[in-house]
Amino acid sequence: MSVQKESKNKIGARCLSDSEVELILPNYKRIYDQINQFRAEKKSVDNFEGQKVNDGNKDQKTNNIGIMGVRGAGKTSVLKTIRVHLEKNKQESNDIILPIIVPENMSESGTLMATVLGMLNDEIKAREEKEKKRQKKNNIGAVALTNENS
Repeated sequence: MSVQKESKNKIGARCLSDSEVELILPNYKRIYDQINQFRAEKKSVDNFEGQKVNDGNKDQKTNNIGIMGVRGAGKTSVLKTIRVHLEKNKQESNDIILPIIVPENMSESGTLMATVLGMLNDEIKAREEKEKKRQKKNNIGAVALTNENS
């Protein structure tokens, strides 16, 4: 039997426990604080929609989080763990959570921007389809009442 089969350690990116993630990224919990801050800033921008801003400009908000490390350090496992957590709370936040992009899996002709836009397009289409089904379901069995004597 090979050593690899006997080992209980998993090789490759996987979802981790909080304690495992904190070993890789000690300030891991702060990422969720940052995400909540991004959501709050979006709400404040949404509240200004329709209101004229004095100088016509809105402050651009940066909502990026960087996780850096050498190959094999656990960056993708941290991302998978965060993704699972966000997916569990997706209904509450209405987040759009795209799949993790692994550069090695991208075609040579593809660009990162094209990949992200393609994924976003797929997500928007899925949400539109889900909304259409929801509306159709709510309209089934509806009866129009009219007064024919008028």
